[in-house]
Amino acid sequence: MRAETGPAASQGPEVQGRNTPEELAEGSARLPNGASGTPARRRTLFRVLAVGTSAVLAVILLFAYRQFAESRPVYLVGEPDSGLKLLFDRQLGWRNIPSDSSVTFGATLTTNAHGFRGPETARKKPLGTRRILVLGDSFAWGLGVPDHEVFTRVLQERLDSLPTRWEVINAAVSGWGTDQEFLHLVQEGFDFEPDIVVLALFLANDHQGNATSRMYQRNKPVFLDLDLTLANVPVPKPHEDAPEILTRADPVRLTAAIVNRIADACAAHETVFVPMWFGNFMAPKYAAADNEVFRESTRFFVSLLTTRADIHPLDLDAGFAAAGATYDDLTLGGADRHWNATGHKITANIVWQHLSESGLLE
Repeated sequence: MRAETGPAASQGPEVQGRNTPEELAEGSARLPNGASGTPARRRTLFRVLAVGTSAVLAVILLFAYRQFAESRPVYLVGEPDSGLKLLFDRQLGWRNIPSDSSVTFGATLTTNAHGFRGPETARKKPLGTRRILVLGDSFAWGLGVPDHEVFTRVLQERLDSLPTRWEVINAAVSGWGTDQEFLHLVQEGFDFEPDIVVLALFLANDHQGNATSRMYQRNKPVFLDLDLTLANVPVPKPHEDAPEILTRADPVRLTAAIVNRIADACAAHETVFVPMWFGNFMAPKYAAADNEVFRESTRFFVSLLTTRADIHPLDLDAGFAAAGATYDDLTLGGADRHWNATGHKITANIVWQHLSESGLLE
């Protein structure tokens, strides 16, 4: 018999999951209740999930690697042939390596857990203790002399004879400019609750370092103007391509602005500020201290630092002259024209005398 093809033939119960040949061929078949799809569709879903999971995992691994690479310490070479190594710092350019012991120019160098040259000290000042925080470059840091001969250690020995307990913290770092010293003071230095801040200002070249974002082949922060607009922070790592940035301000006046800002910060923290400058003792044997630019900048700083009533300036060059100390007396046998043991001892005596006569140790 011939099958019926009319409307009545298409009536009847609908069978769920029945697919046309075209749907089966295209892999888009309808799924019965409870079914999970055809093998082709499941394979497609698995591929999508695998690719998505791999992409997410790759992003996580890349982020973790970058975090690890960023946290790894980067060490920098210090002065040539010195044996000195420094630690790269995103905010300051470089700093001392904490808890380090090494030999530089044949002299023993030891830093504590904070990276300061000297014995361990707690961040919080002990009850009944007063503190002196020293900022500076390689002169104050003590390039070329062993730990016990650095002027801060010699000064500490003098202070130990007083009834009041004093601690001298040497926060100087070789190669730092006044800009880095100021940033360190406000970012970390005041955390140690100093009663006195001593700034060792080397007038022969500090202003040069303050004028650029690159010094001694190392990247550093720089202030662009007399308002101290900060640039080059975070400081690029040594392998990162970073153009040198120069300040728009006169370097000498920029240095003066930084010193003034240090004085303001000390006043705000009720901390005595003692800026001590030097460099003239090197003339005429050191060209940077024997030219009109140096003499003009010296006169400018002397006039500036002696007009603020809230600071206690110290002309270290005048102290050397009063002690009859010559350039050879202060540097002979020292490293790279820096103070020798005698130079550090004379410096400590001058600072001691200045603090005593100013009534700052009472």
